[in-house]
Amino acid sequence: MSEIKSGSTASTQPAYTIVLWGSTNVGKSTLFNKLTGTRKAIVANRPGVTVDTHALEFNKDDVGRVRVIDSGGVGSGLKDHQLRHEIEGRAMNALKGAHLILFVVDGTKQDSELEELSKILRKNLPKKSEVVLVLNKVDRKDFSPESFYRLGFKHIVAVSAEHGKGVHDIWAIVRDHIPEESKEIEREVEPEPLRIKEEDAQGPLRVLILGRPNVGKSTLMNHLTKSDISAVSNVAGTTRDYISTKAQLDENLEIILTDTAGLRRPGRRERDVEWVATQKIIDLSRRANVAVLVLDSDEGVTDQDSAIAGFAIDSGMSLIVALNKWDLVKENKEQEYKFQEIERSRDLKMAFLSWCPVVRISAKTGLGVKTLREKIQEVSKARTLRVQTSQLNAVFEKRIKDSSGVGTVGGGGGGTEKLYYMSQISVNPPEFILFCNMIPNKIHFSFRRYVVNVLREEFGFQGTPIKLHFKQH
Repeated sequence: MSEIKSGSTASTQPAYTIVLWGSTNVGKSTLFNKLTGTRKAIVANRPGVTVDTHALEFNKDDVGRVRVIDSGGVGSGLKDHQLRHEIEGRAMNALKGAHLILFVVDGTKQDSELEELSKILRKNLPKKSEVVLVLNKVDRKDFSPESFYRLGFKHIVAVSAEHGKGVHDIWAIVRDHIPEESKEIEREVEPEPLRIKEEDAQGPLRVLILGRPNVGKSTLMNHLTKSDISAVSNVAGTTRDYISTKAQLDENLEIILTDTAGLRRPGRRERDVEWVATQKIIDLSRRANVAVLVLDSDEGVTDQDSAIAGFAIDSGMSLIVALNKWDLVKENKEQEYKFQEIERSRDLKMAFLSWCPVVRISAKTGLGVKTLREKIQEVSKARTLRVQTSQLNAVFEKRIKDSSGVGTVGGGGGGTEKLYYMSQISVNPPEFILFCNMIPNKIHFSFRRYVVNVLREEFGFQGTPIKLHFKQH
């Protein structure tokens, strides 16, 4: 099974859409992960963890091109959930366009609500769609399928989503119903690399929206995509998983934009949900190009903001700082005072990010979002900039080669320190190597910082980290 990537030569035939639907905490997300062979959906033993819908499109061997969608729960299990309306609304919208609906139920419970949910499902079925009643938890001792036949569904499959038992039966049903044209799939789809290399610089630009909980990341996501793809609420921690979609940055540039869960300090993460979400963000960062760090203008720069920024840079992503909720600072004088206050706190807590652009925005009203779009393009271009060899040599000879501030720790070269030449070895992010007669790990960090600063002053590299290596020659 291979996921269809942007730019692949796969068939343009619409994918056969499979939607997982049902009440809360019955194993939909676990089954989604088994069907897709991923860990994309967060799994936890509590209702209401899945807020947004998740979709994955791929070529399934011996089946065809499919799109699997995991939806949030519906019904009384959400009665005390603050986002019940949003979760149920998204679950119902997920049914639109479905070819096959997997109505997932807990096979160990005689739920009196199932008849009502069955009526709701039948009332909202798209034309020519099929329903499969999936009885989950077949591996449990108290599993009892008999009473579920009364619901009147033609196709019934018993599975253990946790252990993968019965999943092949679901694929057998899909195989029987999928149109022939969807079976004609392109199989030569390149796997996605762990990190975008230089040769992939012209591929899709991947942008992550990062930040603490409740700073406006999902609102910004919706504004940039001109949709309501991410659930928005004043409740901190609404987004528990990441949401990715294609977005048109301008008429000539399409990006893959990802809204991430709010990052908390390690000691405050919920072990079963937020820990998994954080691991997913770490994995996403390996493939991303640009990060937009959203800050709350009213709160200024916090230690956690600084930690998230450090994480983004260490991951090799370019970075833009977005000061959100700027519309709440009304008077011009107050705006300037507030901005200066934030700049002072940024100087104290993010001194290492003086080269990152800062944009004042309101994700709610759209203030500054156009400027943010422009900055994303600017830093992406800086990220893929290759300096001409002649220009790099001229800067090296003028400002670096004869520098008196080389310095080594504990004596690194066994004599006079010499710098020979410098070369750019890759882009995305830009990477340089400097040949010298010194032991690389003995070179003082202040000289490394000096060389990087020279490169920024001469060539820009706005918002992007620069990797610098020394090699003894």
